[in-house]
Amino acid sequence: MDIDKLFERGSPLFKDFPRYEERKEQKELARMVKDSFEKGHVSLLEAGTGVGKSFAYLVPALLLAHVKGEKVVISTHTIHLQEQIVKKDLPFLLKALEFNLGFSLAMGLRNYLCLRNLDDWGGEEEKELKDKVSAWKELGGSLKKGEIPFYIPPDLAETLFADHDSCTGQRCAFYDDCPVFADRKKLEDAKIIVVNHHLLLTDAVRKKGGERAILPNYSYLIIDEAHHLEEVATDLFANSVSNIDLFRLFGRLYTEAKRGRKGVLNRLLEKVETYFSKQNEPSFLRRFREKILMEFPALREKGMMEIHRLYQGLVGASPSLDPKWRLTNTLKISFKKDIHPLLKRAEESNQMLPAYLSGLLQDVRDTKEEKLVKDLEPLFQEIDQLRGRFQEGLILLREILGNEEVPKGLVQWFSAERDYLNLSETSIDQSKTLKEVLFSPLKGGALLSATLGGKGGFAPLAERLGLKERGWEEASFPSPFNFQRQALFLGVEGLSLPDDPQFTMEAKELLLDLLPTLKGGTFLLFTSFQQLNALKVELEEKLKEKRMVPLFQGDLPRRKLLERFQDEHRTVLFGTDSFWEGVDIPGGKLKTVILMKLPFKSPKDPIIEARSESLKEEGKNPFMSYHLPQALIKFKQGFGRLIRSHSDKGIVLCLDRRLQEKSYGKLFLATLPSCEKKFIAKDSIKTEITKFFALSKPDGY
Repeated sequence: MDIDKLFERGSPLFKDFPRYEERKEQKELARMVKDSFEKGHVSLLEAGTGVGKSFAYLVPALLLAHVKGEKVVISTHTIHLQEQIVKKDLPFLLKALEFNLGFSLAMGLRNYLCLRNLDDWGGEEEKELKDKVSAWKELGGSLKKGEIPFYIPPDLAETLFADHDSCTGQRCAFYDDCPVFADRKKLEDAKIIVVNHHLLLTDAVRKKGGERAILPNYSYLIIDEAHHLEEVATDLFANSVSNIDLFRLFGRLYTEAKRGRKGVLNRLLEKVETYFSKQNEPSFLRRFREKILMEFPALREKGMMEIHRLYQGLVGASPSLDPKWRLTNTLKISFKKDIHPLLKRAEESNQMLPAYLSGLLQDVRDTKEEKLVKDLEPLFQEIDQLRGRFQEGLILLREILGNEEVPKGLVQWFSAERDYLNLSETSIDQSKTLKEVLFSPLKGGALLSATLGGKGGFAPLAERLGLKERGWEEASFPSPFNFQRQALFLGVEGLSLPDDPQFTMEAKELLLDLLPTLKGGTFLLFTSFQQLNALKVELEEKLKEKRMVPLFQGDLPRRKLLERFQDEHRTVLFGTDSFWEGVDIPGGKLKTVILMKLPFKSPKDPIIEARSESLKEEGKNPFMSYHLPQALIKFKQGFGRLIRSHSDKGIVLCLDRRLQEKSYGKLFLATLPSCEKKFIAKDSIKTEITKFFALSKPDGY
């Protein structure tokens, strides 16, 4: 099939759309994706809102799968886009093209209720839940998170859903009924596999390390929302050990509670007791009971106490009040006096546990009871996995805290959020890993986003993603919307700088005066929860008094906030990072987007700080080569919330005066579509907004 003709009026795709307008940008984008597959290169493709990006990469993917029988993996960052592709776009395209191709959504283990975990629970409440699950399964119901029709309490859900540490695969007694592996089998037959970035990278790392893969082998890859890939890789490739993680490992091994999920040692003891119940309780069984019921609780109590002391010592060693702080060489040298003794006691009190677990398993094997040993193999495997995780945690504690220097190329940090205390380390540069595990094995691929680069092009992102040696093709396709007619950008003069204490009060006064005069919905986009919460305190009740509906990120789940934004009148949504992108308000309900400040990431963040130092060592300017390109992408994303269709009209207002006063302000403005851009005094904002909407006369204003 000629891909150009598929995007023309009257083609099989659009024969039922008499008003379909051809978009040359969409056609060219589809052609570049097709070329990426056929010529064996990786493309970086930026497509503005309204280009029709999803169809432009799905059609070449379907053609490749249909004609050559190749598997194509499509990775996204947001659930919203995954659902659109799987529930709407792919079914429509397959029907229109008359292709008989299978497709599937790949999901991580934590999205599935584990039947073995459920079976490990005891008590009347759990029996009732088991009965509901059984009845639902009999009806053919799904055991995926979000598709189970009855309520599961959060504390119960935490341990009921599957996870990598306890999954024993084919050795599990529930393997034949397991929803995880039923879906994994479907992936083998699917030609199009939709996945998120986290699972995509997890699978790539496992394949590289020779571990059990999640996805079938594939050679062609499309990554949408590709500007998130580096951030996901940085998070995924980090090594972390928290106090809660270690405490949970103890809990998963053994629990003394009469209700709730049984620990793996509880289950081991039950099975051993049942097996030997007719043998008049031999001396082996008495010793085995003693080891589990007496020795383990003593090991656990001592081990948990010293881990608690170690992490509390780290809280006391914090160089600032920030909840997240970087471990520098200077700080680590200071650990010798207070932290190293705590680390040594934590290691000494816990080093017996791995040997203890190995000894338990060996005791059972030494009985020479072949049937018992065979029946217990799944439990042995789970204990081995938990033992391995515990040993990895102890080793990581030693690597991070025991050395006086941070290894070159790594960044290490400590974070404290209530009782959750976490030590982490990750590579400053993810490009090498991404190149090796993800891009080198590919025959062809395309990375797409509405925002991939700023005025400086795509080179900074391409290098950070590991494409420098391989090379890449790049292209940018502007939005077909008429921004000159549909949008107005206003910069505000006369406010203090955003970091000035006066800024919050000045912004409060401006917003109290402005917001009640706006018709339609408004987004207020912040760069931190701290600033959002400060204005929430100042504005919430005052806006309600003016018969407005203020909505705040954190008060409700994101989806619920967006539903209320659509349903209510005179709404103002206060949002941070996740509302700058991936949010689509259809029907023109959103009329105004207010950007509180330019979206530079905090220079105090440990990873940002370490990357800046690394760039300086390379002779590069961290601001120009890293901070600014990242902020330009985010700024463009924030502007992109406004115009989502040809009929939308609205205004973006930025309260950060650096946009006008700093030399880099011109670069921010240059990333925006071609619309009118003005800087006006704060007293003139209402007049300018009224004039814009009076001329354009949008519906409902």
